[in-house]
Amino acid sequence: MDRPRDKTREKGTNEEPELIPKKEVLERTGISYGQFYRWKRKGLIPESWFVRRSTFTGQETFLPREKILERIRLIQKLKDEYSLEEIAEMLSPEPPKRLFPADVVRRRVGIPPDVLERFRAVTGREEPFRFREVFWMAAMDELRRQGAPPKAWELALRTLQRDGVAFEEETEWVLWLWEKDEIPFVCLAPEPYLRADPEATERARVELRRLLERVKMKLADEQEAKPNPKRKGFKVDVSVDADDVDIEIDLP
Repeated sequence: MDRPRDKTREKGTNEEPELIPKKEVLERTGISYGQFYRWKRKGLIPESWFVRRSTFTGQETFLPREKILERIRLIQKLKDEYSLEEIAEMLSPEPPKRLFPADVVRRRVGIPPDVLERFRAVTGREEPFRFREVFWMAAMDELRRQGAPPKAWELALRTLQRDGVAFEEETEWVLWLWEKDEIPFVCLAPEPYLRADPEATERARVELRRLLERVKMKLADEQEAKPNPKRKGFKVDVSVDADDVDIEIDLP
């Protein structure tokens, strides 16, 4: 009999993430079945994370361990301050449609003047900035924080402009800065698929999906003037999934 592939990490060229049973996710995080599937319906947990596998007891649902536990911790941290709809927007790979003035980029995202000026010099763009542009600046700033020189920021920006990736929920894109013979170069690839020159040295890396979520959360408070349903009013949210019923009541 074949051994069930439950929590074993797959080995090989295309390495799969370590999986965790849905039941264990609920036990470890203390959330209910109904709450878990409500978050799924709201778009907080991607459908593609759910993997059906055969086990000794029949069919069972698994999820990528690191991703799901990190996502649930983040939702639990945010849900008392934001509505589920707002959190879904933060976590969505889709960029917000709003434009952001330079003051917001500096104040909320923390982009320093030297990064902002380098971005302007390379792109010729002036405020207000699209979210994609704010995200690129944040990637440049992350390289700066890791000690990369301004020339590397520019290389990273041009790479992101050319390839246009990072707004893809299921691909773990990483922006890499390498150096060989004192010459820096930048590449963009999902970590399991990267094959770098063995004589090159990694100088910095930016995990773009996590950066995307951080930037969205930093910009979320710019909508403070919009009424927040989590802070006022009265709401009853009823979820029914496979005989489980959860009721949440938010009081003023």
